[in-house]
Amino acid sequence: MTEELKPVLKTETRTRPIRVTVDLPPADQQALKRWCNTAALDLDLTTVALAQVLRALAAELTADPADRLDGLDDRLRARLAGAGEPEVDLTTTIPKSLQQQLSLTTAVHNTTIEAAVTEALRMWLAKHPPCRRTVLDAAQQLAELGLGDDLAGEGDTL
Repeated sequence: MTEELKPVLKTETRTRPIRVTVDLPPADQQALKRWCNTAALDLDLTTVALAQVLRALAAELTADPADRLDGLDDRLRARLAGAGEPEVDLTTTIPKSLQQQLSLTTAVHNTTIEAAVTEALRMWLAKHPPCRRTVLDAAQQLAELGLGDDLAGEGDTL
């Protein structure tokens, strides 16, 4: 018994748009909406929708590499490389006068308080690396716990 061959159907190219959904932290959504409002003012438009901005970003990312903004690919890759970085929730008390300054500054620079504080911490840590004694103390504590051999690579000494 032979099977009949079914005719091969030509597949059509999709022409309808494809919906993409992105979940954003509230602070990022607020910052993006603020950017949209500023862009609308700059362009003398009533509104600039977030969807329009995301479409424009997609067009920029898929444009000919020679036409892309300088450094865009590198900056995005750097952000994506840090995307897997585990986050730690940190709660702290900030004096009221500093909160007001911070809120105003983040609004002017179109960022979030969380992003501003994170960047400030990175800058501070870059200027204040741990001292050698702190590193040695930590290594000694690991060794006392019996973890030194597991963590040290070939040729490393504690």
